[in-house]
Amino acid sequence: MSREDIVKGFQYEKDQYVVIDPEELKKIAPPTAKLMEVLEFVDAKSIDPVFLDSSYYLKPGDGGDKPYSLLYAAMKNSGFSAIAQLAMHNREHTVIIRAGGRGMVLHTMFYPDEVKEDAEYRADTALIADKELKLAKMLVDSLAAKFNPAAFKDSYRERVEAMIQAKIKGRKVVASPTVKIAPVIDIMEALQRSLEKRKLPAAKALTAKKTAVKKKSTAA
Repeated sequence: MSREDIVKGFQYEKDQYVVIDPEELKKIAPPTAKLMEVLEFVDAKSIDPVFLDSSYYLKPGDGGDKPYSLLYAAMKNSGFSAIAQLAMHNREHTVIIRAGGRGMVLHTMFYPDEVKEDAEYRADTALIADKELKLAKMLVDSLAAKFNPAAFKDSYRERVEAMIQAKIKGRKVVASPTVKIAPVIDIMEALQRSLEKRKLPAAKALTAKKTAVKKKSTAA
C-alpha cells in the first residue's frame, strides 16, 4: 500500500468508517488569530491541574509593559485566573491564564471528555486507622522540601543526547524541518475585546485611553 492510498476516517460503528477528506477539514478549521477572547475569571484554587496541558510564558508586546503588569497584579492579588479562547494551528483552544511567580502563564486546557477517570480511581479513607495515618504523616514530614524543579533531571534524555553527540562525528547532519511559530497574543486586546462584548464601562475607558494615547503620539 502506498502513502497515497492512506485516507483519514472516523469510526462511527464497529468496523464502519466515514472517510474524511483533508480539504473538508481545511474548510471548517478556524483561522489562526492574533487575538483571544477572555471569557471569565475563576478562582485559581478551583482549577484541577488535571485539566492543564501545555504551558507557555506570556510576555508583553511593544509598549505593553504597564498594562501587562497591571493585569498581572490584579490577578495575583485577587487569586483569580482567566479562561480564554484562541485559535492557533487551525484549531480552537480553551486556555487558562494564571499569574505565575514573575509574570503570566498560559496553559492549553483539556476538555472534560478528554479527561477519563477510571471507576477504580478513588481512595477509601474509611480503611485507615489513626495510628497508620500518623505514621504516614511522619513519612511525609521526613521527606518535606521546598519545590525546586532544578533539583531533578531527565537522565534518559541525557543518555540519548550523549549517544547523539557520539554519533555526530563523521555523520551527515540533517537540518530539522521548519517549525510553525504560534501567533503572538495581545492579552490586553483580549481583555478589552471581552469587556466590549459584555458592554462593561471599563471597556469604554480602555478604548478612550488608547485613543488619547494614539492622538498624543500623532501630535508629537
